[in-house]
Amino acid sequence: MLRIRLNYLRDQKLRRPDEVMSLALPFLQSASLHSEEDLAILEQLCIASLDVSNFEVAESVVTRLESRFEDSSRVMRLRGMVYEAAQNYTAATELYKNLLEKNPSNVFARKRLYAIKKSQNDNPVEALLSYLDENNADVQAWYELSDLYLGLADWQGAAFALEECVLLDPLSAHLHTLLGECYYTLSNSTSEAVLAKNFTVEPLILLARRHFSEALNLKRGDIRALMGLALASKVSATEDIPQPDNSANVSLVDKLKSGQPIVDEQLVGAKLHEFAALELSKNIKDGKLKNSVDAYMKKGAEEIKIAMANKESKKDV
Repeated sequence: MLRIRLNYLRDQKLRRPDEVMSLALPFLQSASLHSEEDLAILEQLCIASLDVSNFEVAESVVTRLESRFEDSSRVMRLRGMVYEAAQNYTAATELYKNLLEKNPSNVFARKRLYAIKKSQNDNPVEALLSYLDENNADVQAWYELSDLYLGLADWQGAAFALEECVLLDPLSAHLHTLLGECYYTLSNSTSEAVLAKNFTVEPLILLARRHFSEALNLKRGDIRALMGLALASKVSATEDIPQPDNSANVSLVDKLKSGQPIVDEQLVGAKLHEFAALELSKNIKDGKLKNSVDAYMKKGAEEIKIAMANKESKKDV
């Protein structure tokens, strides 16, 4: 019965350390090192004992396993976990580096090295970038990198990391919203480096607007994305949007000849702002908040109306 229950917990990936300890402890000395099932139980016991900070049992399990499988990467992995639990980070780091020398693609070892550096505040960004050099398809790692950059107020770095996240997970509304927020913040920056980026491919405020729109395509009615769209669309509807370098010298006639679409970004911004206002009013349930947002959006709509009227008056001059 004990084996059946332990096997069930493993198969279902249920992490219940107290239960595992009570069920698996009798196997500490009796388990056969020649049985796959018994070895799995010992590994299960080791991890459970670390979860409940019973380092003595964890050490006993690993020592027993090392007596037969000293060079096993699976056992070395458990040994590293024991070192970390005991805060012996020097030994853990050396062990994980040895694992990487044997197998440079060992994802577990790279992640643990990064975790150790992060716990010691030893340049976690550099550690994570090193990990991503070898594992650039790990969307969670890119997401964590964006979070680290945000903690440093490095919006460009965060946008770069989130761009990678979106490439790997393009159907995540949350990622598109975060990237839109980064671009919106960068569009308000006075940094020369940021302003230079603003003219290379697409104005940052339009990038922000595009990602908020995509987030809403994926998750209609999301309040955070709607507020982002409202902010970005208001800017694009009331301010002159600079053209990127690659189109600055292209005349209207040349665009028409080449078949390039002529987009009135101010008009698009006005329409999107109107859409955001309607959706926010419909989706916000809290009465007091709804009134505040409605008033804010109404004020924005008035500013857009004035900006568009000014634009028309300039055409008539």
